[in-house]
Amino acid sequence: MAAPPGCFSGASAQDAGKQLTEAERRLTEKLAAAAESTEAPGESEPEDSAEEQPSPQKSQLEQLGESARQAERERNAARERDDYLRDTGDAGPDRPW
Repeated sequence: MAAPPGCFSGASAQDAGKQLTEAERRLTEKLAAAAESTEAPGESEPEDSAEEQPSPQKSQLEQLGESARQAERERNAARERDDYLRDTGDAGPDRPW
């Protein structure tokens, strides 16, 4: 399959580097403009309030940690039940679960 017309303009590697640099600059400008447009003017948050409110990533990490702890508790309880049910001898008192 051939490249579309105009895809390869015969530019040298130096021109390609210049084009990449220009593309990076344009992308950086677009990102900066997008960041400015999402922040309402005059409503910048003080740094102290950011510490008081948990960030979405932090709360998500806390939720994942709690979920992992709960899953481990459930696995341990299931393992204890399985051990008890497989036990045929007099290993000791019944385990409440």
